Amino acid sequence: MTKKGLKTFIVGGGVAISLLIPLVAGVIVYQNNKALDYYQEIASTKIVLTKSLGEILFKFRQIRIAVRSVPFIGNTP
Repeated sequence: MTKKGLKTFIVGGGVAISLLIPLVAGVIVYQNNKALDYYQEIASTKIVLTKSLGEILFKFRQIRIAVRSVPFIGNTP
């Protein structure tokens, strides 16, 4: 390559990278917003349901422990 060819190659590469960086940043912002919208849907519906199921399971375990300990109430020395 001649000096002019090398200079053109370097400038062309710089221009290509300068155009590529905003494109990649735009894709990242778009995907971030898409993921945020998906997360909002999960946070507003599914996490509430999971919390409710956890409370139900906790109450069930409390009842199960209480029922299992009924025969022992009053039988302790």
